[in-house]
Amino acid sequence: MANGLREIPLISASKPVDLLDGQHERINRLFECAHGRIPVALLRWGDKSARAWFERSKNPYLGELDEVARSVNRPGCYALNFSFEWLCTTGCSEGSQTGAPQMYRTLDWLFNVGGEVVVARHEGDAGGYFNIGWPGYVGVLTGLAPGRFAAAINQAPMSYALGRYSLGILPDWFVNRRRVARRKSLPPSHLLRHVLENCRDYAEAKEMLAHTPLCIPAIFTLSGVLAGESCVIERMEESVAVHEGDVAAANHWITPRFHGRERPWQSRNRRKRMLAFLASPDSFEGGWLATPVLNKHTCLVMEMNAGEGSLFVRGVHGGEVLTNDFRINHSGS
Repeated sequence: MANGLREIPLISASKPVDLLDGQHERINRLFECAHGRIPVALLRWGDKSARAWFERSKNPYLGELDEVARSVNRPGCYALNFSFEWLCTTGCSEGSQTGAPQMYRTLDWLFNVGGEVVVARHEGDAGGYFNIGWPGYVGVLTGLAPGRFAAAINQAPMSYALGRYSLGILPDWFVNRRRVARRKSLPPSHLLRHVLENCRDYAEAKEMLAHTPLCIPAIFTLSGVLAGESCVIERMEESVAVHEGDVAAANHWITPRFHGRERPWQSRNRRKRMLAFLASPDSFEGGWLATPVLNKHTCLVMEMNAGEGSLFVRGVHGGEVLTNDFRINHSGS
């Protein structure tokens, strides 16, 4: 921290729960941030509700969640692992060196956690992958499997209470939470982890992300290792819309078949800005990290290329840089 910026550590861990080892100070700072914005009583209630849902749905990662809760011993472990309240902007275009698609990605959240990010190297049955996230979170929001694919999740619009029609934001929110409580499918971040651990290539990942039932809608962006291997996969719980090519996603539906309340903070303008950059990346003034893609809620900035095996990560808080840049080159070092 000679320059006042934190280092983003690269941690080898067989699975996300193993990130608990040696990261207690970082975990404490994460929970202090959460406790500063959410009342402890609400987190305790959220823990009780979330754990009951994980148990009722026979979630495959419940054992890891219990281990996190025992190790951290602070309110919020189950609730924050069941949280979907984050925003993102993601885009893909052909890379400049090999033609393999390049993914550009920001993650926006209300919490100031950009300085606590880690890059973890995990192993799965299909090979190794990098998980860009935080200790104590057992799902994956952004992942790179060199030589296979890269993938990321954007929060989807809130479904309306009556299909095409809204009853208002609070009734819609309540109806959606009741719907989730009745479902037993995987959360999006758990599905993405399963895909990174088990899918051997872009085609397998695309098939699983498109057709595995979910407990809540999500938007996935996926890129492979060959030119043309990029898509946005818009998911309702049991239906899908796929958009191929140079693509971008924010927090509203691209397809007219799905209906819902788009997430705030200029979702359409963020996607429009990303698409403009993808159309002319070499000449677009200011690059892709410009307002509103980069905004006051942005905590992570990432670039990934599965074909080239490269990864770039920067922790930020809005426009303030919090970390030194993290890079993995073609050799994975």
